[in-house]
Amino acid sequence: MNNQQLIGFLKKNRACAPSLEWLESRTLAEAWEQCERGDWLLWLAAKAGVDRKRLVMAACACARLALVHVPTGEERPRIAIETAEAWCRGEATIEQVREARRNAAAADADAAAADAAYAAAAAADAAYAAAAAYAAHTRALKEAADLVRGLISCAEVASWVAEWKEIEVSRCKVEKAREGRTECEQCSKDHRKIRNQSYAENKPEDLCNSCRRNKPTPGMKMCASCRILGAAAARKRAEKKKAGK
Repeated sequence: MNNQQLIGFLKKNRACAPSLEWLESRTLAEAWEQCERGDWLLWLAAKAGVDRKRLVMAACACARLALVHVPTGEERPRIAIETAEAWCRGEATIEQVREARRNAAAADADAAAADAAYAAAAAADAAYAAAAAYAAHTRALKEAADLVRGLISCAEVASWVAEWKEIEVSRCKVEKAREGRTECEQCSKDHRKIRNQSYAENKPEDLCNSCRRNKPTPGMKMCASCRILGAAAARKRAEKKKAGK
């Protein structure tokens, strides 16, 4: 995939301005090998349609980088990561993953570690894979990038990007996506059903103020994943503002 094709793909998927500026004239292969942002690589792999379980394994590997900040005796972040890994191997249910990620959010640990573990577990259930790498922030992004490259090859990403560009299929990889969307009608219905079910099973005051799906972190109004994504959005705005000066 050449530079112009890659730029078109990234813009269509609303990639952040800093990533587009960094890309310059790089091709997909060059960008994949040279990028030092693990969160960017996981984001690209997710948008390219790489198998969800492979994404989760890579997200878990990135999240493990933050475990060094967990106090001795606090096991919930590690258990959340290991439960997500077990799900990838078919040894745990998605319900077990969800329970483990809720426990990770409530853990008495470094915020980066708890958020990274939560995001890695959430990646099994939603598009939070990149957040697992971002949670460790600049302290481990380069190392996270090496981990992602070790688990997901550029060829895997390139093959699906080319196919996605050609037929513009939905996230399910079966039906054609609706115009201007990344989901087909059935995928949209399924996601609405999941949201409504989650809302019905929890009292409104027990849900995150942002996504209205997950339970908020104790003492806060938003869940760990929304806090991660909110921090990422704020950082992007700050970088964009700084670049404009």
